Amino acid sequence: MENELIVATDGSSKPNPGVGGYAFIIEHRTKRYQGWGSEDSTTNNRQELMGAISALRFIREHDLFSGYDSIRIISDSQYTVDGFNKWMDGWNAREWHTTQRAPVKNADLWRILESFKTIYPIIFTWIKGHNEHPLNELCDQMATDARNKKI
Repeated sequence: MENELIVATDGSSKPNPGVGGYAFIIEHRTKRYQGWGSEDSTTNNRQELMGAISALRFIREHDLFSGYDSIRIISDSQYTVDGFNKWMDGWNAREWHTTQRAPVKNADLWRILESFKTIYPIIFTWIKGHNEHPLNELCDQMATDARNKKI
C-alpha cells in the first residue's frame, strides 16, 4: 500500500429506489480532494458505482495518478467490490449478461468502470460500513448530505 493512490467512495438512495447521493475522497500525497453529486431518481447500487466513477474521472481530469503504482478504492459496497473484482470480466465475455442470461443491471455504469480498468491498475477493497473507518464515515456523511441536497 505504500505507493497507492487511496480513494474512498460511498453512495446512498432513500428510499431505494429514490433520491440518491454519492461521494468520494482522494488522499493524494499531502492533499485531500472531495467530490459529490446527487440524482433525483436512482438506486443505492447506482450511487455506489457513481462514487467510484466520479473519483476516477476526477483523477483523470486532474492528472493525479502520476507517480503512483495503483489506485486502491475503498468501498463498503459488496456489490461494487465483487462486481469489479469478480464479475465484470464474465459479464463482458457474455456481452453484459449474467450467467442466467439476464441483462446485467447498471451495465452502462459498469462499462464506464471497465474503461478505467484499461487506463489504471485499480484495486477495489471492501470494508465494513459504519465501522469507524474515518474515510468511509466521512464519505457516508457526504453522500447522505448530497442526497438530502445539503451540499
